Amino acid sequence: MTPPQTLIFAKKFRLPSPAAHIIQTLNMAWGFQHAGLRVKLFPGVNPPIATSLLSSIEKEYQLDTRYRPEITFLSGRNKGLYGLLFRAALLKEWMTNPDALFFSRDVSETLFLLTLRKLFQRRQKIVYEMHDSLFLEHRAQGKKDARTCKKQEQKILSNIDGIVYTGTYLKKKVEVLYAPSIPSLVAVPGFNKRIFHPLAPEKNTAIIRIGYFGSLHPAKGVSLLLDALKILPDNYHLRIIGGNPVHERMALERRVHKEFAHANRVEFAGQVPPCNVQQHLKGCHMITIPFISDVEFLSPIKLYEALGMGLPVVATPVPAVQSAAAELPNVMISSSSQSEDLAATLHCLGEDPQKRNSMHTKALALNSMYDWEKRARRICAFSYDLLHTSKMPMQSRTTTPLSTSLGTSLHSSR
Repeated sequence: MTPPQTLIFAKKFRLPSPAAHIIQTLNMAWGFQHAGLRVKLFPGVNPPIATSLLSSIEKEYQLDTRYRPEITFLSGRNKGLYGLLFRAALLKEWMTNPDALFFSRDVSETLFLLTLRKLFQRRQKIVYEMHDSLFLEHRAQGKKDARTCKKQEQKILSNIDGIVYTGTYLKKKVEVLYAPSIPSLVAVPGFNKRIFHPLAPEKNTAIIRIGYFGSLHPAKGVSLLLDALKILPDNYHLRIIGGNPVHERMALERRVHKEFAHANRVEFAGQVPPCNVQQHLKGCHMITIPFISDVEFLSPIKLYEALGMGLPVVATPVPAVQSAAAELPNVMISSSSQSEDLAATLHCLGEDPQKRNSMHTKALALNSMYDWEKRARRICAFSYDLLHTSKMPMQSRTTTPLSTSLGTSLHSSR
């Protein structure tokens, strides 16, 4: 049997962390391994690694231990030191793995890989997963480094071998701006089917419970959600799952006690491990994504996690969410990001159990298409095409599935 292709996951991150981009990284690393690649991963940890930490991470994130990547844990006690150790690890892999595929998600690490290519004249393939455009975000925010970001993105898109977009909205924006000629693939986020599995529709309507899970940064719109809840009847309650940043949670709790006649309408579940999120959503009639920034190109993972559970979703009309939701049967978009319109959409769905049941049924009929493993296999097929096919137009190429292999080795460094 031909040995599996090596994939170097060039993503710098430190564990443990509840951040969505790290949850995606871990699930995709395990997914690539499941798809047949030999995956190498270099997270930072503090304190230095013990094998028990890996086991706890796999339990917390519900990662399949049969498909564990080859992990080299680096000291993450100091951010700068970890950055140096991480780049040293990439340099070593670049020099010793001439046939490896390098998969990156961040501008700085992709530029570093391109620097290695230029310095050492080695043509390992580089695939860049683009989940946002820093130039477009920083330009809209009036940041001084917007022009620098544009030059960096242009350099990346002119020199890498393939690009994976996390949504069609971002792809269209990037194509208008840069017109890249490299092969591309749109692969929307997925969900972990070991965490998010079908929930029965909530039938008790004495209280209509709305669920929110995620971070509490202002752009996520939780404050807007509280404004909407104040407009809704008193039998509408909100359950907030998430606790970071801590100061935002404390501010939201103070606001609830100050502004709501019945503070028990809002329940703060706090920060919970990823593996426990679904159990905290039991009893919710719907979830909401009240994002308020139309500048950021978010990867709406929660849309797909809700799909996995069959839960209806009410979201604000942020372009990236609207684009993703167009293909999903369990999402309602409010007419604006004003609290009155968000409240009206929540109320419309809350008062229509037949609609909620229909969305639940349609979601479960579709959700098997969107787990992380299937996403990984699509990207593997795309990457296989880059690695093994001559430079003919992508439209005329066919993809070949990779053989499945099992990786169980663990490396540690202190």
